[in-house]
Amino acid sequence: MQPSVRLRLTLFLFLRMSVRCPLRRFVGRCRLPGLLCLRHVSTALWIGAAAAFTAPVQAMALAPPRPAAGFVQVGASEDAWSISGGLIWPSQWNWPRRLASGRWTGHWEASAAAWVTTRRRHGQDTGGSAQVGLTPVLRWWPGGSDEASCAYLEGGIGLNLIVPVFRSAERRFSTWFNFGDHLACGCAFGPGRQHDLSLRFEHFSNASIRQPNPGENFVQLRYAWRF
Repeated sequence: MQPSVRLRLTLFLFLRMSVRCPLRRFVGRCRLPGLLCLRHVSTALWIGAAAAFTAPVQAMALAPPRPAAGFVQVGASEDAWSISGGLIWPSQWNWPRRLASGRWTGHWEASAAAWVTTRRRHGQDTGGSAQVGLTPVLRWWPGGSDEASCAYLEGGIGLNLIVPVFRSAERRFSTWFNFGDHLACGCAFGPGRQHDLSLRFEHFSNASIRQPNPGENFVQLRYAWRF
């Protein structure tokens, strides 16, 4: 077994074992709304976590040290809004083979955001929170070539710190640490696809490591540009 493969496997097993017991202890009746019930998609969550935490260490080492793009983003949920910005680093996740009639690429995102609540709790302002995160992202381009399509679909699951613990009129988080998983569709346009506009749906929660775990869902609009 190659050293990089052993390192990735060891990292994933360590993370899997470190949160396995808390998950089994605290995950009980699902209290998340609708289709985002983490109890019902726990298998998908672990698949996403495996993809996130076992990302090729060797590929990260080969990635350019300078970011390739930046972005600004606004979002809104049922009881909060957010504004954020961040940087994007390309990775070596470019597979020359076709998959699902398209081409897959990947990148890393580092983001920082401010969350501001839009409702009062017991007649008092609930304030807001700061959020920082790191997310590996997979992107699918239909057609299988750089020139085939400007449109894409993407998804990712990352690690986030939200401080202070987020509270609103309707929801109360219990941890600073939260996962953030998103789905998005967008289009890259302009000379060299320098500009990128996307519509995103992102869910934040702690995967029921601790209760209460109501989660927060944002619809987001992002503009990114290549340096």
